[in-house]
Amino acid sequence: METVKGPCKHLVTGSSFDPVRIEALKHELQALPVAERRKLMAFMVVLEDRERAGYAAELARRLDDPSPDHWLTPEQCEREPGLPDST
Repeated sequence: METVKGPCKHLVTGSSFDPVRIEALKHELQALPVAERRKLMAFMVVLEDRERAGYAAELARRLDDPSPDHWLTPEQCEREPGLPDST
């Protein structure tokens, strides 16, 4: 089992998170002041970005492509951006 440190270590059971404890965490998070929730959201975005290595660079490369032949319509962007899925 992976070692988890910090205030969330009680949420881990075995090798996965317990959904009942996740619900308890959600309840605790709702009680946080807005400023603290914003800090937490920023932290979660940073964690998500780390998981998507190369995504931002590939997106920037595609956005900077000067060739209209390579541009996507807004509809295509919604359904098939051609970038790896983060899930």
